[in-house]
Amino acid sequence: MAPPHPLVQLARDAIRYHLEFRKSLVVSSDLKSKFSAPTGVFVTLFLNEALRGCVGSLQPQTNTLAQEVVRNAVLAGFNDPRYDPVSKKDIEKLDIHIEAITPSEPVEDLSTLDPEVDGLIVRSGKKQGVLLPAIEGVDTVEQQIKICRSKGKIKSSESVTYFRFRVEQHF
Repeated sequence: MAPPHPLVQLARDAIRYHLEFRKSLVVSSDLKSKFSAPTGVFVTLFLNEALRGCVGSLQPQTNTLAQEVVRNAVLAGFNDPRYDPVSKKDIEKLDIHIEAITPSEPVEDLSTLDPEVDGLIVRSGKKQGVLLPAIEGVDTVEQQIKICRSKGKIKSSESVTYFRFRVEQHF
């Protein structure tokens, strides 16, 4: 079995460190320099193939991709309101997906979207819903829009703007 991508290992280390010391892992200067660009990132946790936590940022909240992974891994593991915090016995069993986000761009023609490669942001005023690309069971743009509207609590009667983004995945 190949070793995990360094960002996946960093996310696991950040969760383990937070569980043990209740504070954020300090990113090594080597990883900070290797993953230095400020980038939005989603960290998704699975346990026994079921979603266990997911937290992301479309725009970076920290100075480097490495720091963003640490931040969002801890939030996904301990602050996703849909789940109990990760326990020590689950850390090594977690399947961790890292998705670095490209800057979003407006979409004028919905027919140009591909749910396999395009993430979607649906915005109405201050409300927005976001969906990553390549979600199992989401095969059409219409499904993406419906899910984004639901997540953002955007009614079908409200006018919206659409934005696409892409991701660089690490498992």
